[in-house]
Amino acid sequence: MIRTLTSLLLILNILVCSGQNSIEHRKAQTIEIVLDSITSIDIPVEISPYFVEPKVLLIYPSDTLNIEIEIAKDTIASMKVVDKILFPEKTVTLEFTQTVHEDFTTQMTLDMYNPFDKKLSYKAYMVTPYSEGWVETSIIPVFPKIHSVELWGDTIISLILEEWKLIKM
Repeated sequence: MIRTLTSLLLILNILVCSGQNSIEHRKAQTIEIVLDSITSIDIPVEISPYFVEPKVLLIYPSDTLNIEIEIAKDTIASMKVVDKILFPEKTVTLEFTQTVHEDFTTQMTLDMYNPFDKKLSYKAYMVTPYSEGWVETSIIPVFPKIHSVELWGDTIISLILEEWKLIKM
């Protein structure tokens, strides 16, 4: 009886904590993006949802996120940003950064870890200081259980990541 009660309390605690662990909105902030040796721009980012639609993630340089993914019948059923990684076996981590080199050339980097046993694929769209809206950019699926790094020589203001899929090897 005590063992069953302890198990139930543990399950209830996990359910309650995972609900409190979810982060739906990013905090307001200003992101500085370097364009060249003499020009940088400040991008004001208001309080806004990470997922602008179900499974459509909007990210900015300086975002470091843990994304907990629920799988149903080999399909990504839901995604949410979480504060702490409680379930590493189903939490994708990503970090989107800008690096400025000594000669003021810039590089945008998206580092993503795939915890699953299948390749993780998605489509990516970017907004640059020079584009007139969202432009699709190429990406390589993230292989199982590794970090993948996407690099762009373009300065990117934000990325949309969508059409997430798990692909058998």
